[in-house]
Amino acid sequence: MALKQVIEIHELLDNAYVTGEKVASFFRERGVEQVEVRPIAGPLGKTDFVKLRIPGVEGKAAGRGHRPWESSVGWAESEPGLT
Repeated sequence: MALKQVIEIHELLDNAYVTGEKVASFFRERGVEQVEVRPIAGPLGKTDFVKLRIPGVEGKAAGRGHRPWESSVGWAESEPGLT
């Protein structure tokens, strides 16, 4: 079952025109309630930072101690046509 989800998110992200809002919508449609998008722009282009919070049953959000958390960071070089 996990391979299907990996392929879905890969197909979404493997697009030069995907936005943070499209990624957020993808996860909201799948039940992730806490999704935050922060656009960042500079002279060479722009990118969106997408933060997802998927609370576990034993973590800090559940009020049950200090369980470890995982993070993933990705980036985009520049908007197509700006380089």
